[in-house]
Amino acid sequence: MLSAAFSGDGKRVVTASSDKTARIWDADSGKEIAVLKGHDDSVSRAAFSGDGKRVVTASDDNTARIWDVTWATLERGDSLRERVCDEKLIGAAQEFTDGEIEDDPILRGIDKNDPVARNPCLRRGPLSLDYWTRLPGELWRSTRWLVGTN
Repeated sequence: MLSAAFSGDGKRVVTASSDKTARIWDADSGKEIAVLKGHDDSVSRAAFSGDGKRVVTASDDNTARIWDVTWATLERGDSLRERVCDEKLIGAAQEFTDGEIEDDPILRGIDKNDPVARNPCLRRGPLSLDYWTRLPGELWRSTRWLVGTN
């Protein structure tokens, strides 16, 4: 570790490292929340923005990056699930891949063999109107009879 900085609220810590990454940690538990990868050399400095929604990193590759870390620092529980369903899991598949489950520290505890765990959008249930209306238009039109709409 080359440097560390707390978020403004003291709930998170960001560290800079010679392994070309910055990492965000939960200050209370010490658990890793996210790994920020993208620099070509050591990350020498990292700091949170005042509102805690972004991290700036500076690298020995003579670059600086600004990272949107809202997901890793602010979103939890139902709001995280809703944001993932709206922004990442688009379409009928809506499943995390094996690689995502293995590589992402937030997803590591998911049982790969559990279809509901692999697809957090299903937690509302496939019989809910909200689930079906999120499907792509063509698929939605072909399944409207399942939810009683015309």
